[in-house]
Amino acid sequence: MAYKFKTINIDKIHVNILNPRYEPQEDELKEMDLIVSQGKILELIKDIAQYGLDPSENLIVSYDEKLGVYVADEGNRRVTAVKILNDPDITPHFTRNRDKFIRQVKKIKEKFSYSNIKEINCVIIDDEGIKHHFIELKHTGENKGAGRLNWDTESKVRFQSTDAFRKYLLEFLKGIHPEIRDNFGLTTIERIISDPDMRDAIGLTMDRKNQKITLINDNSKQKLYFILDGLLTKKFNVNTFRHKKDRQKFAQEYLLNNEHQPWKELYIETITNKDNQTTKNNEKIVPAQNNLNQNNYKESSSQKDLFNQNDWDKVNSNQDNRDQDSSDKNNSNRDESLTGNFNQASESNNDKINKDNGRKTSGRPPKDIRDFDILTKAIPFKNQYRKNSRINQILKEISQINYKENPVSAMYLIRSILETYVHEYIDYFASLDRHHQYKMKNIPPQREKRKKSLRELIFDDIYNHLKNVIQDYANTYELIYVTFTDNNKASAMQIINYYIHSGTHYPDQSELLEAWSKISTVIETLDELLAKNAGQK
Repeated sequence: MAYKFKTINIDKIHVNILNPRYEPQEDELKEMDLIVSQGKILELIKDIAQYGLDPSENLIVSYDEKLGVYVADEGNRRVTAVKILNDPDITPHFTRNRDKFIRQVKKIKEKFSYSNIKEINCVIIDDEGIKHHFIELKHTGENKGAGRLNWDTESKVRFQSTDAFRKYLLEFLKGIHPEIRDNFGLTTIERIISDPDMRDAIGLTMDRKNQKITLINDNSKQKLYFILDGLLTKKFNVNTFRHKKDRQKFAQEYLLNNEHQPWKELYIETITNKDNQTTKNNEKIVPAQNNLNQNNYKESSSQKDLFNQNDWDKVNSNQDNRDQDSSDKNNSNRDESLTGNFNQASESNNDKINKDNGRKTSGRPPKDIRDFDILTKAIPFKNQYRKNSRINQILKEISQINYKENPVSAMYLIRSILETYVHEYIDYFASLDRHHQYKMKNIPPQREKRKKSLRELIFDDIYNHLKNVIQDYANTYELIYVTFTDNNKASAMQIINYYIHSGTHYPDQSELLEAWSKISTVIETLDELLAKNAGQK
């Protein structure tokens, strides 16, 4: 072999006074002075203090028998930077603005809590021709493809996008597992979430371009926590997920086995252990929650435990209060109950339940809405607008299907009725004369020319039309603002689309009721406006 690798003490490595970057110098200090003065060394010092030496780049050194030290043939700036970081006072005394430079280095060391680098990985190349060849390739451009090819603009953008996503991913994972630190390796977890089957098994959607990850429900969070915990404790490693077949085996064994759910057991055990810990003030330590749960699940998270018993009691107690003034349609002081599951706008569904079920407050207690097998009985909706036969048929099917026994079909129907109403609404109001007070502007009346997604049509166009043109139905457009925003990683459309396209999962009872609660509120407004303006028949 023409070369060998060796880890060498930094004190045994000298800066090369014959460094090709500059004219030959008399001694090492003068060479270091040139590097400090002309070599943009401060940024390199900062980078090494923060990240360490590039592990993919070994120094190329040769042994000087007369001096009894190694001399850097390649990497003199790195050697200089490390020496000065280890001891800023080693900066040559004749260096210009020396005191200022030393102060800057000491601030960098303090900022990044730098620990001295004592040894550096090196490669010793005996053959001068081979050594010259590799140094030349590194510093003289592409060399017809044998050297390093510079990235074009598109390549740089792609890389920067990837780098930005990795930063986002790390922060996201910190919100899932409190033991994740800045030095957590992302390669394995990226391999996992880049596999669509693994994403489906976890219950996760990912958008690298927009740096966004969505956990579809609380089970998804628990599964991801389980994987992260296994990586942290070395129960799992890169080989667990290396190949497609390995990931498929993992998913079947741990994530998709309804008889054995270690991810749920681990999560419950972790939360229980944390609940049992107390602070010095004898206050319970609240487990760190995922940022998604704190911030993005305000309106809804479609998780299986979304509605606890207290929540349902509040829904049913609202039925008992139906004799209160129900004309306050846009009352902003409505009870904002249900801990984020129904917001102010969807409160109207409880009023709907109260009025349409027509139950008395005395005698037999009202039926729990979870006891209904039909969505339109649990949360009533009847259309006034009858001109669209597709709407009529979808509502007929929703009113007949047992959603508990047919959850996938029910979710398809919910999305279908929403989409049909949205386009019917835009068809009518966008086609009005441009002088009409209710004209919907900046959107084509022809469906085939609309390039926006369903969520965008609702969030951008219908929201704006209700708020700024119709100037009514505040509950509805406020609900739209929260429920259909792209920033809400648990938005209604993301959850609905997840179950529509999932190859493994299907919604449960609470998720379907949650979806129908919100969607029926929106379409009830669209239906009323269509009936008033486009006619009932």
